[in-house]
Amino acid sequence: MEVFYYSEKACLTFAERINSFAAKVKGVNVYSMVIPKQCAYYIKDSKKYGSLWDQSMKADTTIKNALNGVTYVDAYHALERHTSEEIYARTDHHWTGLGAFYAAEEFAKTAGVPFASLNQYELKRREGYVGTMYNFTNRNPKLLNNPEDFITLVPNVNHMADYYDKDYKFVTEHDIFWYISDQMKSGWYSTFLGNDDYMVRIKSPVCKNGRKLMIIKDSYGNALSPLFLSSFEEIYIADLRYMNVNAIDFINNHGVTDVLFAICSYSAVNGNISSRINTITTLGK
Repeated sequence: MEVFYYSEKACLTFAERINSFAAKVKGVNVYSMVIPKQCAYYIKDSKKYGSLWDQSMKADTTIKNALNGVTYVDAYHALERHTSEEIYARTDHHWTGLGAFYAAEEFAKTAGVPFASLNQYELKRREGYVGTMYNFTNRNPKLLNNPEDFITLVPNVNHMADYYDKDYKFVTEHDIFWYISDQMKSGWYSTFLGNDDYMVRIKSPVCKNGRKLMIIKDSYGNALSPLFLSSFEEIYIADLRYMNVNAIDFINNHGVTDVLFAICSYSAVNGNISSRINTITTLGK
């Protein structure tokens, strides 16, 4: 697994950028959900890296305390309660559909919206998964010889979506879930939304509460895509790194009521990602 290193300066910059974003969308609920990496929970007993186990918690606390006009979503403790379950991939740097579920549940609670219980999803397993860490470790045979299951949670309601390019020009209609071939095992995480750089619009077939959510995310946010069909009438999803539309104008033009920044801890301390938060508010200006 990857090891996370805390930077107070980077965490404060991230919080400041989200605070600035929120100030530009008056009347819209803005949330920050920093998603811990695996190391937040599973390296405490490591002889080599055990001393770093609390780095993620420090980052989470620093960002939480620096937010102003932004609501904190406690993904850290929501996931901590389920560390004995398959909430992270073992051979990949992402979480699983199950891990995303518990974080999404916490967000729905924080936002005060309905949320479908776990028994309203079909938990699907696909055998033979060897994820991104295989390539990250120069194809370590230990990973190849110890594959895992790729886990998705499939909602029991229609889950089609409209896909757009980074300029929000329509591309296609497709299921939230995409089939990635056995020859592309390390890319099975792209089962969620097919790619990082699509902008996506999902219209709920069941929710009629007047709430519209925009998820501004890195790749961790992809796994959240099937989980809010009972919570919001419409869900818009855009990757912070690729979107080429002005986020403030988009929110206003589409009647978005809630904005969730769903960013993993690595991205939160990445200066380029923090800069992009500013960039997407000024595009086209």
